Amino acid sequence: MNKFRFLKISSSKKIRYLSNKYKRMPYVVFLHGFMSDLEGDKPKKILNYCNKKNIGFLSIEYSGHGKSSGKFTNGNISKWSNEVKISIRKFVKSRKFILVGSSMGSWISINQFKFFEKQILGFLGIGSAPEFLENLMWKKFSKKIKKEIKTKGIYNFKNGNYEYPITYQLIKDGRKNKVLKKKVLSKICVTMIHGSKDELVPVNYSRKVLKMFKSAKKKLVIIKNGDHSLSNKLGLKKDEFVRYVPHSVAIGSSYEDIPRRVPNTELAELELGWKPRVTLQQGVKLMYDYINKHDHLDSVPSFGEVDE
Repeated sequence: MNKFRFLKISSSKKIRYLSNKYKRMPYVVFLHGFMSDLEGDKPKKILNYCNKKNIGFLSIEYSGHGKSSGKFTNGNISKWSNEVKISIRKFVKSRKFILVGSSMGSWISINQFKFFEKQILGFLGIGSAPEFLENLMWKKFSKKIKKEIKTKGIYNFKNGNYEYPITYQLIKDGRKNKVLKKKVLSKICVTMIHGSKDELVPVNYSRKVLKMFKSAKKKLVIIKNGDHSLSNKLGLKKDEFVRYVPHSVAIGSSYEDIPRRVPNTELAELELGWKPRVTLQQGVKLMYDYINKHDHLDSVPSFGEVDE
């Protein structure tokens, strides 16, 4: 059974984390959003997926969030990014891993590239919100609100059903962590998922993140009717079990790049419990070996279970 545990960062700070017993690569590191925690569906579902695949998983709760120690109003992007760095070095060590960032978690994920660029195999962003403090909050505040934050040091910002205690030190620290104009040269797979009806962060922010990665294999997935947390299920239809990929990815780089419709077996496994007995590449190899061994095919060979 997976249990929450605590990691001591300093003499006065300990953060809660969630992990499993597996050490198989690639690790998956999930980073939650602003004022969120590890009690949500995303970390638990991703953990369950990793357990089924027998691969490592790690997610931490930043200080001031959930049951981690510290006050939320004392936190900022720099501190939370550093806590993630310490946790990855502690648990993932030198292993390769995939970053999954939700909302602000994508911003903190991007900050990890300067420490672990050679270890990061892929990056998945969900409702990515880098630089949201300046662009989606401060710039939209009235002069009255800005004055209150500067004089009192804090303002309780209300947005829909959400209320955020925004401190001036948080805003100023966000300016030190600008990332959208930076370039990441990693040749990895980068996928951004965004709800078409995200009420907090425009879809354009996921596009901005993709532009940062010049050499990556990039993909933007827009969930129809999806909100910021993607908690509604209006956009999750059966078509999600099928995806379009470039012909070069499905067949090979020597062919023309035209869309091909191929089964998304990972989603089928998650939702239906179905899993192919062998991969396409394994099946071709087994059939090739069988034909080489036999002059003719009297019957179709049964391959049984094959390790991936």
